[in-house]
Amino acid sequence: MNLRNKFFRGSTSFHTFNADRSEGEFRLNIIQKLIWFFLNVLNNNLPPKCFESKKKINNLRIKGFAREIKEKEWDKISHYSTPSRIFCDLFWMKLNWQNIKSEVGPINIFDTGCGDGNYAIKLNDYSQGINFYLGIDAIIDKNWKALKTFKFIKLQKLKSTNFIKEIPKDTNFFMTQSAIEHFENDLDYFRQIKEYIVNSNSNIIQVHLFPTPPSLWLYFHHGVRQYNMRSVMQIIKMFNNINSYAVLYPLGGKHSFYYHLNKVTIPEYILKRKPNIRGMNTNNYFLGAKKVISNDLSKNSWNFASFCALVIHSNYKKKIF
Repeated sequence: MNLRNKFFRGSTSFHTFNADRSEGEFRLNIIQKLIWFFLNVLNNNLPPKCFESKKKINNLRIKGFAREIKEKEWDKISHYSTPSRIFCDLFWMKLNWQNIKSEVGPINIFDTGCGDGNYAIKLNDYSQGINFYLGIDAIIDKNWKALKTFKFIKLQKLKSTNFIKEIPKDTNFFMTQSAIEHFENDLDYFRQIKEYIVNSNSNIIQVHLFPTPPSLWLYFHHGVRQYNMRSVMQIIKMFNNINSYAVLYPLGGKHSFYYHLNKVTIPEYILKRKPNIRGMNTNNYFLGAKKVISNDLSKNSWNFASFCALVIHSNYKKKIF
């Protein structure tokens, strides 16, 4: 492996060393994992003074997304999910989809790194109907075949590095869920979105959910990077000159961080227990997750959030976030 090629300016991190795999499809060995871990600890703790001040970033707000979750909303969440994934699903659920429709019209989604494509079904439910969903991924998932029965869903094998020509002309909602941390050159991904926005001059919403530095201690070797405020600002800065504003939503807090660590990370990733706690007593696990997540909803703790949601709204008529 040529480490020199793993440091590239197309990335929000100073490296593009990928923990998903090394060259080809081979998993990282122990030495490579240690290198990756060290690089991310370093990247997450680089002094902000080495980079542009966040005061130069326009219109960035940090806010919470919900105060409480109704029981019928909890019922839609998988009881087996990790706390961070539960936070993500609750965020998608609690988006004000009616305001989004009022602002951009019928929702046409372009989802990069869509995985099994099931977020098409979830978002159609949460929003009470989306018009169109195109999900792309570098790997075809076995679940795609079942989703072909839905007329509003299209799934395509396509990498994040060269997709701009495949964006449907009426797309008004770009999204990623646990994806951009896997893109070695993530800034190139956002440059393509910006080019589309500039060329279309349309009212466009982006929603991206990705891991923050605390998640390094929960998931260990995952993707290329985590996102601290410095790397988030690099993304936002790209859209400052095209009539955009940004809102950042921390997803998580101290209670859910330690619950995740004790119930998932230690028994599953370190001790390798089988069956795991989530599988042996799923209902009790989920009841505990509900409690800690409810405690964290009102805290908006960036320091302990394991994920965050970044919303960028361009060419807007009205600020709806």
